[in-house]
Order: sequence, then C-alpha cells, then structure tokens
Amino acid sequence: MGSSGTTLYVHSMGSSGTTLYVDSMSSSGTTLYVDSMGSLGTTLYFDSMSSSGTTLYVDSMGSSGTTLYVDSMGSSGTTLYVDSMGSLGTTLYVDSMGSSGTTLYVDSMGSSGTTLYVDSMGSSGTTLYVDSMSSSGTTLYVHSMGSAGTTLYVDSMSSSGTTLYVDSMGSSGTTLYVHSMGSSGTTLYVDSMGSSGTTLYVHSMGSWGTTLYVHSMGSSGTTLYVHSMGSSGTTLYAHAFSPCFTEQGS
Repeated sequence: MGSSGTTLYVHSMGSSGTTLYVDSMSSSGTTLYVDSMGSLGTTLYFDSMSSSGTTLYVDSMGSSGTTLYVDSMGSSGTTLYVDSMGSLGTTLYVDSMGSSGTTLYVDSMGSSGTTLYVDSMGSSGTTLYVDSMSSSGTTLYVHSMGSAGTTLYVDSMSSSGTTLYVDSMGSSGTTLYVHSMGSSGTTLYVDSMGSSGTTLYVHSMGSWGTTLYVHSMGSSGTTLYVHSMGSSGTTLYAHAFSPCFTEQGS
C-alpha cells in the first residue's frame, strides 16, 4: 500500500468467493477500511501489516463463512480493529501479533459459531482486547500469549456455550484478564500458565454452570486470581499447582 498516509476503503466485499489480498501495508500511517466483508466465502488476507501506525479496520465481517487472515501484524503501533465478527461461521485468524505495541481489538464476536484464532501474541506490549464474546458457540483460541508484557483482555464472555481457550500464557509478565464469564455454560480453559510472573485474573465467574479450568499453573510466581465465583454451580478446576510459590486469590 506504499508510503505513509495511503488509504484503501472497501464499502462491501460483496457475495461469495470474493478475495482481497494485501501483501504488505508498508510504511506508517497506511489505513485499510472495510465497511462489510459481505456474504459467505469472502476472504481478506494480509501477509504483513508492516511498520508502525498502520491500521486495519473492519466494521463487520458479515455473514457465514467469511474469513479475515493476518499473517503478521508487524512492528510497534499497528492496529487491527474489528467492530463485529458478524454471524455464524465467520473466522478471524492471526498468525502472529508481531512486536511491541501492536493491538487487536474486537468490539463483538457476534453470533453463534464465530471464531477468533491467534497463533501467537508475539513480543512485549502486544494487546488483544475483546469487548464481548456475545452469543452461544463463539470461540476465542490463543495458542501462545508470547513474551513479557502481552495482554489478553475479555470484558464479557456473555451467553452460554462461549469458549476462551489459551494453550500457553507464555513467559514472564503476560496477563489474561476476564471481567465477567457471563451466563451458564461459558468455559475458560488454560492449558498452561507458563513461567514466572504470568497472571490470570477473573473478576466474576458469573452465573450457574460457568467453568474455569487450568491444566497447569506452570513455574514459580504464577498467579490465579478470582474476585468472585458468582452464583450456584460455577467451577474452578486446577489440575496441577506443581511448584512452590504459586498462589490463588480469594
């Protein structure tokens, strides 16, 4: 997309099978704005969001089967903003959130069956913010939260059947914050809390049937803090606290 200040605006990507491919958004200040990704089968593919200050804004990912794929969010200051992931079957896939200061913001994950997949949150200072995971069947999957200073923030996991899965919280200083796990059937699963200094904070586990599962709390200094376990039937399961100095909030 060339040098600083260039803008690509797409009002609608139209019907099934259309593809928008961007190899690189190049230098600082470039902006790609998509008002709607349209209907089933449309694909938006980014090889790299490149240098600082580049912005990708998607107002809506549209209806079932649309895919937004970002190979790398590049260097500091790049922003990927999704206002809504739309209806059933839409997928947002990020291979790497790149280096310090990159931000992925999702205002709403929309209706049932939407998926947000992050392979790696990259290096220090990267932020993944989800305002609401919305209705049943939405999935947020993070393979690795990367190195020190990365943050995953979920404001609400909303209604039944939503799932937040973290394979690894990575190295020291990573933070996973969930404000509310919402209503019955929501699940937060952490395979490993990684090495020293990682923090998992849950403000409220919400209503009946919510589950927080931690397979391993990892090495010394990891912290699991739950402010409130909410109403009847909520479950907190820790498979292994293993080393000393791990602690649980009250």
